[in-house]
Amino acid sequence: MKYRSEIDGLRAIAVLPVILYHAGFELFSGGFIGVDIFFVISGYLITSLILEQKIKGDFSLLYFYERRARRILPALFLVMFCITPLAFFSMEPNQLEAFSGSLIAATLFLSNVLFSFEASYFGIAAELKPLLHTWSLAVEEQYYLLFPLLILLVGKRKILLSIICVGILLSFCLSQLGGNLSVTYPYIENNFYWMDVPSWAFFNTTTRIWEIMIGALTAIYLIEKQPFKGFTAELTGILGLCLILGSIVFFEKFTPHPSVYTLAPVLGTALIILGVSPSTFVGRIFSMKILVSLGLISYSAYLWHYPLFAFSKILLINKAGIEIILITITFVLAYISTNFIEKPFRDKGILTTKQVVVILSIAAVTLIILGLIGKGTSGFKTQYYESVIPENRYLLIDTDQLNKQRREFWSISRQNELKKDFQNDSRHKILILGDSHSEDLAAAFLKNSDLVNDSFQVRRITFSEECFAKVSSPDIGRRCKEFASSYQNSSKPDAADYIFLSARWSKRSAGYMSDLYTWLGENANKVVFFSRTAEYSDTAEIAKSLSGKDAKVFLKDASRLLAKYRNVDLDALNQALNTVVGDLGWPVVNRLSLSCHSGGNYCDFFSSEGRPYYSDYGHWTEEGAKFFGEKLLSAGFKDWIETFDSKTFSVESEPVD
Repeated sequence: MKYRSEIDGLRAIAVLPVILYHAGFELFSGGFIGVDIFFVISGYLITSLILEQKIKGDFSLLYFYERRARRILPALFLVMFCITPLAFFSMEPNQLEAFSGSLIAATLFLSNVLFSFEASYFGIAAELKPLLHTWSLAVEEQYYLLFPLLILLVGKRKILLSIICVGILLSFCLSQLGGNLSVTYPYIENNFYWMDVPSWAFFNTTTRIWEIMIGALTAIYLIEKQPFKGFTAELTGILGLCLILGSIVFFEKFTPHPSVYTLAPVLGTALIILGVSPSTFVGRIFSMKILVSLGLISYSAYLWHYPLFAFSKILLINKAGIEIILITITFVLAYISTNFIEKPFRDKGILTTKQVVVILSIAAVTLIILGLIGKGTSGFKTQYYESVIPENRYLLIDTDQLNKQRREFWSISRQNELKKDFQNDSRHKILILGDSHSEDLAAAFLKNSDLVNDSFQVRRITFSEECFAKVSSPDIGRRCKEFASSYQNSSKPDAADYIFLSARWSKRSAGYMSDLYTWLGENANKVVFFSRTAEYSDTAEIAKSLSGKDAKVFLKDASRLLAKYRNVDLDALNQALNTVVGDLGWPVVNRLSLSCHSGGNYCDFFSSEGRPYYSDYGHWTEEGAKFFGEKLLSAGFKDWIETFDSKTFSVESEPVD
């Protein structure tokens, strides 16, 4: 297969946005589409290789799998072996147990299956999973396990082309419309939405293979015909580049993906492959030495970057400029692993097939055994607990247990109770609207029933922050449409005296508040806006870092130290939101003041018995909901909502020395 330097340049364009996106650079809000670029490139290169060998009559299925193993496994196993000791020594038990599971899944190329059940790719919990990025390798390898068989079984090119086109259509439709499917008869939802991307689509092979097949289709075209020439080549190259760059800049985590939007980077990549050569404008850019060099180490760079970012968060490394340092380390390690691991393993003159099979088999078995040990010991939970002096064991926050308690608290019966209509009595009728943080707010009232039974009735309707932004959009989607319908079809909004809006507001929230005000109609005049709560780096990990001290860590000292890890960027966000909602006439509750004292040098984390108030970065435990609810009510909240004598309600407290 003829070498194309511009393809390596395209690889660089794929890996750089992914790395910069995970580093947190806002300009690259759609950087995750770099994976989609890789899928198309992979489909093009692998299909080209297979078809050329088949035409020559020397295609071997075993040799194909050997080449894939030599290409993918050595660098992957190296990264896994390097980060496993770090995981065993730095992670708390529940994190280590989850990592051990991902170690097994990544070795068996089942990461996408595992992570589809564990967490959203865009969630905070995902940032602490060092092997999350291996989901894309799993998708590719699952695809290539069967695709060569298809090529061998199908003799005629037209039949192969037809099968690929049908595969693209089915896979794309599943990614775009799969949310309309149901597990019960008639297996299709009553209300059909053209933009209904299922929650499981991101990691799923069946909703991703259309991207790889677009690359395969491109390969078939170029084997039969010449690449574009002249003006057509220039135009397709520029258009392809614009589609990719536009996706990187304008996509965000709330963009439905994979979906019709994903056509932009996928078709953009295909256009570049079809039209770009070293003689075209875009081809000259992609053939620049620096981009080609980065492209040559792009696979290793992709493997290294995510564990580095994940462990920087796990180890609470928050120094200024840490992102640049980690990116630099990423490419240094990528250069080393490309030249001293990838290349030797791909060279049959250095390592024979037998040697490769033995080495990789031993490595795979060892990784699986390490994973089984981590899973079997629940992340060495017992040994870890016993290693901490008894006085500091309150700092070992068991997030699994806390999440279990949260699930038990939010039983079906309790949720159904909050869905009931208001009773007709003299108590203030409060409807809470929002995401899991509004759930915390509801729990603050429910856990203080002795204080609120005579004053408040509380009901709740689920509504995510993402869906607040889409209420006026024609492409609202099934999930958000269901949230909106549950509100619009309920009698509670009209019956409520107050509607509390509480969610994990984002920077974009200020931009849609006026639309939300209009959508709420007359009930907009009942709104009380709750700002973002205090948030931290993973609280369990922060507390754990203090537990290893030989001397007792007092509750007050722990709270003072933990407060230093509060996300102070939220202060500016809250202020910006307060200004916008204030202009709409909505009173504001400063939710941050519930947990942090004036001056911000002290935040409440533990009860006097050492029970934690937080279960993760910012959600309240049952203990926390009761405590913060008491603070809210004892500070005169009831009198405030009856009079609104000020536009903002805060819990005033003195700074702690």
